[in-house]
Amino acid sequence: MRTRFDSLVLTAVMAVVAAVAAFAAPPALAASSSASVLYQGVLRDLSNQPLTGTYDMTLRLWSFSSGGDEILIDRHLGGGGVAVANGLFAVELGGGALSDGAGPGVYAAPADVFRDYDPVYLEVTVGADTLAPRTRIVAAAAALNSAALAGHPSTYFLDTSSSAQTKTGRVTIDDASSTPGYGLVVQSAGVAAILGSHKTASGVGYLGYSDIGAWGAGNYAGGNAQAV
Repeated sequence: MRTRFDSLVLTAVMAVVAAVAAFAAPPALAASSSASVLYQGVLRDLSNQPLTGTYDMTLRLWSFSSGGDEILIDRHLGGGGVAVANGLFAVELGGGALSDGAGPGVYAAPADVFRDYDPVYLEVTVGADTLAPRTRIVAAAAALNSAALAGHPSTYFLDTSSSAQTKTGRVTIDDASSTPGYGLVVQSAGVAAILGSHKTASGVGYLGYSDIGAWGAGNYAGGNAQAV
C-alpha cells in the first residue's frame, strides 16, 4: 500500500550538552548521554487515512534537499520496524541498523554527521516508498547557543584531543594537592618537552631537551651568551 507522510516535529532526545554537539558547531567539552535523535511524524495512506501497524522505515541523511551526499543510513526493519498507531509514530534516528552512506567520509552516528555537515536533510523510506520532500533538520531552541560555552566559542578552550592547540593569554596551574606526584607532567617525543622563549628579548630555554635535560641561552650583560 502506498503511503503519505506528514512531518510533525523533530526533537532532540540527547542530553542538553550532547544536543549542542548534534545540531550545531561541535563544542570542545561536550559529553554525550545518547547518540540518537527522536523523529515524530504522521503516516497516512493515499486516501488520507491514518495507518496503524508496524512498518519498515529507512532514514537517510543527505547534504542537500535533492541530490547531494548520502551521509548516513539508519534502517528500522523487520522486528525493529516502527510502530504506528492511528498514524502517529516516533522513531529514533540513530537507533536502528546504522551504515555509512555513499557520500565522502565515513560516518557511524548522527552526531558525526552534524559535526561535519550543515544543513542536513532527512529522507524517509516506508516500505518501498521514498517520501518527498526531504526534511531539513533544524536546531532546537536550546541548541542555538551550542557553539558557545559561557558565551565563548569552542576555540576559546583547550580540549583533550591529540591535535595541536594554541591558547592566547596566561595559564596558571594551581596544584593544592599534598599527595606525592607532580603538579605538571609534560612528555614529548619531539625536540624537547617544553620550550620557553621571551617575546621581546633573546632568552630561550628548553626542558626535557633530548639527552641534555635543561638548556637555555640568551644575550646577557652586553651580549654574552649564557647556557646551562
